[in-house]
Amino acid sequence: NTFGDPLHQTGAVYKLAPATKLASLPVGQWNTYEIEAKGNDITVKLNGELVSSLKNGNRPLKGQIGLQNHHFGSRVQFRNIRIKIL
Repeated sequence: NTFGDPLHQTGAVYKLAPATKLASLPVGQWNTYEIEAKGNDITVKLNGELVSSLKNGNRPLKGQIGLQNHHFGSRVQFRNIRIKIL
């Protein structure tokens, strides 16, 4: 069971960088993410709070962006997705 495990909590870089705090809103409310990837470094802000940081990761610098739900049968929705390339 991975529920409650910081490496799998909302805002974590799954299995690589744990969430350092719970900043998600109650079920039924929209969360806002800001995910920044600069080279091999990734930071995650959830509802304006820094919740995860990965330094010197080993992910490819090019590829696909994936959106996921937590487990089969869970409901997830996305809106207002923006990607800024600098």
